[in-house]
Amino acid sequence: MGHLLALAPLDVWVRLLWRGGVGPGYWLRLLGCLLTSWVGTVVTMPERLVLAVVGWARFRGQGAGFAYEPGVVVVLGYYRSGTTHLHNLLACDRRVVTPRWYQCLAGQGWWLSWAVVRFLLTPFLGQTRPQDGVGFGGNWPGEDDFALATWGLASSLPGRFVLPEQSGRWARWHGLDGLSKDELGRWRSLTAMFCWKVTRWGVWTGRARTLVLKSPSHTARVAELDRLFGGNVRFVRIERDRQSVVRSNVKMHASLAAHALQGSADEYTLQQRIEDELDATDAKCERELSAIDEGRVVRVAYSDLVRDPVGEMERVSAGVGLDWDDDAAARDAVVGYLHRVGRYRSVAGGDDSVAMLPADPEPGAGVRRTWLGIAVGVLTMLACCAVWLGMVWVSENVVGWGTRLDGMVWVTGGVVGVAMTRAARVGSVLLGVVAGGLTLLAFWGTTFPIEIITDNWWGGLGNREQWLHHNTKGAVAGVTHTRALLFTVLGVVSAWRHGSRVGARAPGS
Repeated sequence: MGHLLALAPLDVWVRLLWRGGVGPGYWLRLLGCLLTSWVGTVVTMPERLVLAVVGWARFRGQGAGFAYEPGVVVVLGYYRSGTTHLHNLLACDRRVVTPRWYQCLAGQGWWLSWAVVRFLLTPFLGQTRPQDGVGFGGNWPGEDDFALATWGLASSLPGRFVLPEQSGRWARWHGLDGLSKDELGRWRSLTAMFCWKVTRWGVWTGRARTLVLKSPSHTARVAELDRLFGGNVRFVRIERDRQSVVRSNVKMHASLAAHALQGSADEYTLQQRIEDELDATDAKCERELSAIDEGRVVRVAYSDLVRDPVGEMERVSAGVGLDWDDDAAARDAVVGYLHRVGRYRSVAGGDDSVAMLPADPEPGAGVRRTWLGIAVGVLTMLACCAVWLGMVWVSENVVGWGTRLDGMVWVTGGVVGVAMTRAARVGSVLLGVVAGGLTLLAFWGTTFPIEIITDNWWGGLGNREQWLHHNTKGAVAGVTHTRALLFTVLGVVSAWRHGSRVGARAPGS
């Protein structure tokens, strides 16, 4: 998995490292972060400049808010309380919109850059999270707190996982306590604007949906969130036994150690820090929840959600205004996802949620159709080649750029891999290998026609053997230079990642 701030722009990294503290042992890791940050900076810069004007005009300072008519639902619960499982189940409902990881890991971007980021992330994100094996990927529901971290460092995440020796400096962002007026204004404006960006397409197309947010730190921000959304927000509070939460958090910090650019605290100190923050977070959450209408608060126990996920989700959905009686497809989506995601247990044991599920509404969804996937992959590859050659022709004869568009091999890999898994329903090692092979075939198969379009040595006149020799030589050079090899690797890995995916599809996708 890539670094959690891999796509944060360079100016964010400058502010993050202003006080130093990164020793020589972490310089190589930091260099890798800065290289990917440069990519994130370039990709998102145009939209970031445009959105700066929008932010200044509409979401400035402490008065920033987000009035959203369909309403907002916020999942509350400390880290490792089951918030991700609950978030994924809510995201199954097509009546909701929620941030996805490709948006959260580049919070400063928007439509165009987010589309590019989806391809950027695929080769570097695994199918499951490193800390627990839960489904993961660019299109899976993400935590908006990551967007605030990558966009403007308005989050406790940098001190939690990146600069642990400076955790005290960043802890203030967890519950927004002790922030200056400018800092609080930054959090409000960035949160409001990120929500605005995530929901725009639905609003402008007349299909606005309930916005669902989930970040563990929101558990300590109830009052501020209520003010930010003008009271048009409901909260789902999930609770889990304290011992399991603490133990799981210690394990999570160990599994995410690759993100750190400083030495981490010893296990005893870390556990004490987690216990103190957990107790303070829960106390603040209950205090602030008691001050709002109890009709806007739904409570669920993690153990109940694992034991009877369908019954609990029916109750939770009704409590947040998404009654299943109004949309039977929502229930089927949840049941289908639970069948796909497989066994889901608590750390301590617990019941197997799949055993208590109703019949699968899509019993064939888990049956792999290998040959159909391969056939669709071949057709998709051929279509991508045709589009690629057409774009090169337009580039050469209309625009006058004279470029081979090597980056199209990356796009081809992603498109072929997605098409194959959608057709096959379930990926496999074989499908991943075939997807990668088709991507290579696309690049190698188009290189000679591209050479003819862009250079065409002698234009086909004179000695035919020399024409073939020189154009073949140019075609080989076209797929073996450094940039082409880099894009080839990214394209093949993207195809492999998609084609070999055996887990559940992202909820709501």
